[in-house]
Amino acid sequence: MIMCINIATGLTCAPGYCLSKHGDCVQDGEDCFDYDGTTTASTTKTDEEPDVFDEFVGDKRRGAHRSVRRAQPTLNPKDYIFDFLNSKTGRANGTGGQAVAATSQNFPALMSNGMAMTVGYIGPCGINLPHTHPRATEMNLILEGQFQSGFYDFNTKSFVMNVVKKHMVSLFPRGVIHFEQNLGCQPATFVAVFNSDVPGVLTIADGFFGLPAEIIGASLGDLKIQSVDDLRKYLPKNPALGIESCRRRCRLP
Repeated sequence: MIMCINIATGLTCAPGYCLSKHGDCVQDGEDCFDYDGTTTASTTKTDEEPDVFDEFVGDKRRGAHRSVRRAQPTLNPKDYIFDFLNSKTGRANGTGGQAVAATSQNFPALMSNGMAMTVGYIGPCGINLPHTHPRATEMNLILEGQFQSGFYDFNTKSFVMNVVKKHMVSLFPRGVIHFEQNLGCQPATFVAVFNSDVPGVLTIADGFFGLPAEIIGASLGDLKIQSVDDLRKYLPKNPALGIESCRRRCRLP
């Protein structure tokens, strides 16, 4: 595929688009210009397939990337710092702890850099409930404590589970359903790194029970709508308290 590159700025247009003399990405067929009005753009070829997310969101997201990239040189030094302990955004709080995410949505310096991070502060027996990241692969580093981690490999149709200790890393391929369970009676911490600035996250139970009750009931063996509504009331916020055997061992509710 052909990509258009502005040599002066390093700005790259998506396949099928080119830089105009105004510095915007336009449909192929128009000349590429540098900001001084001279034709200095070049083309390069890559065998990489387009990301399905980029195809889905189209020009709107690419436009957002362009505007932020141009703004980056004017960012203040503090704009390149994200405080996980004191951030008021990107937080998920539950009975099992909290997770704080830094993505391009709340940390603009990440825009176009292709990475994001989440820190999980997980309480005794807490669990980062089964979830998926539709747009990113995850590497998960244990800073404190010991976790049981697992994911379902849809390629081999098998379940992969490991006990992960301090300074060990787990890998969760893009899109797989996975979880992290604190096995200890003390708080534990992990750091998750993603290869996308917008990895996305979907907790499986929330996603499934967000479907129409009739569809859920049919999926669970013709469960009645009232039963589905009753089950919805028990869905915990993530992170949640984990498996019963751990709670019993640690004398938790």
